[in-house]
Amino acid sequence: MSSIEMEQALIYKIAKTASNLIAAGKHKEARAKLKRIANSYCVSESIQLCSLLEAEMLSREGKQEKAEDKIKNNIGYLWGCSDALVILNRNNPTVDSNTKHYYIEILGGQASVGVFTVFSDEHIASFDVLANSEEEALSFIDQVCHFLTPQSRKIIKCEEMEFHSDDEVHRGVVETHPFYIASSD
Repeated sequence: MSSIEMEQALIYKIAKTASNLIAAGKHKEARAKLKRIANSYCVSESIQLCSLLEAEMLSREGKQEKAEDKIKNNIGYLWGCSDALVILNRNNPTVDSNTKHYYIEILGGQASVGVFTVFSDEHIASFDVLANSEEEALSFIDQVCHFLTPQSRKIIKCEEMEFHSDDEVHRGVVETHPFYIASSD
């Protein structure tokens, strides 16, 4: 096993322990565990797990706005992480009989994910969103992906599907997909 693999295994082991402590309401102990991996040289894994678990603790402590800020400030590391989106959606209204599942693809707009990642106008961003209208879906997308030039973004696909759930689910972005470059044809 390489040193990187050993470091990643340690990060995941500590994160699992911290997650169990969070579930037991032992946030102080969980934060102490997470400090051990906060400065790991496996930066992506470390930031992803520390951010996610800290946001979960903040949310459980009734500090939902701080939890959302933690997710938004680290969204580049949390892209594609459904657990992060669940935390981000907790203050949104729950689904109702008017809620639809939208799959939306957006071309251009210089999408910005986090502080360091900006995609050119040739890139397509795609999202699965639970919302009561296309406009609401777009407002939820704006919570996770900032468009530097929103006037140049173009919705190239908006599929509306029925959605039914017996669970208490909050509206919002429920899945983010990898960006890709638009084909030239």
